[in-house]
Amino acid sequence: MTFVRFPNIAATSANGRLRVEIRGTADGDFFRDQSDFVYRLYRSDALVWEWSASKKRVRPEFLDDYPHEAWVSDDGWVVVRTHEWFSAGLLVLSPEGRAVLRLSHRRLLDTDEPGFLDSEPERYMGDSSAGPFWAEFAFAYFTEYLDRPCWTIRTWWGKRVCIDLANAKLLDSTALDEDRARVLEIDYVQRVLATGVDEIERMPPDAGDDVESCSRELRVLAAAYHAGWLQSTDSIPYLRRLEAQERLGSQGFGPIAWATLRTLSYRQVAKISLLRMGQEPSWQSHYWFEFCDGTAADSGDGGSAVFRFPSRGEQRNPNLLQPGLTQKETLRCLGAPDFILREAWEYDFLSATEAFTAKAIWDEPQLADLPIEQYKAAKAAHLSRIVRVEIVDPQWKRITKRDFYMR
Repeated sequence: MTFVRFPNIAATSANGRLRVEIRGTADGDFFRDQSDFVYRLYRSDALVWEWSASKKRVRPEFLDDYPHEAWVSDDGWVVVRTHEWFSAGLLVLSPEGRAVLRLSHRRLLDTDEPGFLDSEPERYMGDSSAGPFWAEFAFAYFTEYLDRPCWTIRTWWGKRVCIDLANAKLLDSTALDEDRARVLEIDYVQRVLATGVDEIERMPPDAGDDVESCSRELRVLAAAYHAGWLQSTDSIPYLRRLEAQERLGSQGFGPIAWATLRTLSYRQVAKISLLRMGQEPSWQSHYWFEFCDGTAADSGDGGSAVFRFPSRGEQRNPNLLQPGLTQKETLRCLGAPDFILREAWEYDFLSATEAFTAKAIWDEPQLADLPIEQYKAAKAAHLSRIVRVEIVDPQWKRITKRDFYMR
């Protein structure tokens, strides 16, 4: 079971007049018992109501998971996204401070209540030892539908989950006004990018990983990601600025035997959204290759801990991907790929006349039956080379493993 952070939460209404705060036990507690979280709504600094979960196992007052994110409307409706190691869900609190609706993301074994994502592919749920992360790169907003207050969350794969707040029920997404929802979502994306990109550019390179900074960065990354799917052309200037960002993000082990991968998250997300709008990106690398222990000395880079190669290859030509090239030779020749798998590297190509992805397939030794230490040694000693190149449909035009890995 992986440790999950459950920080205190605060959210402000769009008009700035209401604030919801969700506070639990001391921040140093490793596990923060849900029963110790207290939910409070304030108007300015005056307390409007206070609510805490019931200890009786009766919904919606009983919660068996923990608050992770919250929203409050100008009218005082509060929606809370909850998370736990085995489930996730949504909680709705009325302007009077009553729990009126409790939903789970999937049907639970001990209940007949359907989940609001039961019809969605299992692989989209983000199941892990830290729980389901279906809401990564999602964003939410309040609106009206048939003159009733509603709340909608758009998932990373474009599914809309909409709640009729006044009637405390889930709405059928097929009944929603698609055009109106799209207008609202494009407006949200552009507003986040308009302010967020400025903030990101002002952040020092060594900015910490405090909750506020992480939340800001995730909002900007999610908005940049959805800009592509929503075809938000007015967002293109902001995506161009994010392409220039060199802030390092996640760290990955495994796909490359001789290096640890660091991802430049803003550049990666901006690039794929530009491609999805038919815009050619600058093709700068969004990968950083840090040598594994013991390999830097033989790297030819003067003992540097980072493998040096052109951030953007001098020529963007798939014919440069030739069988026999090693991974380091490929990097120096063509620059970094747009997506890295253990067995293949993918390079995207877009011009006025064609769009495709070239996959460089590596020869991989058959080491699966070796003990783990022998496997590591043999894998490190093996010099992977391109065995063939496959030209496939442009991988940015549909959901692929890229979308899973960049969240």
